[in-house]
Amino acid sequence: MNSLISSPQRLGALLAEARKASASTQAEIAERADLRQATVSKVENGDQGVRLETVLSLLEANELELVVRKKSNLSSA
Repeated sequence: MNSLISSPQRLGALLAEARKASASTQAEIAERADLRQATVSKVENGDQGVRLETVLSLLEANELELVVRKKSNLSSA
């Protein structure tokens, strides 16, 4: 799965999709990430006040990784 994340809402949706694809509950992901279930819910709902450490923990718990690359130039010259 490769996805472009352009907003907290898109990140939350991606995390929710990954969790559901693995048939995991928010509580199970929270336990793996050492977070509260309410925190998982906030992130999945696009909360903008989330710490990077929390996002990284959730990515790991969902067996995802963060990749940073230069933005592609999509000009139609």
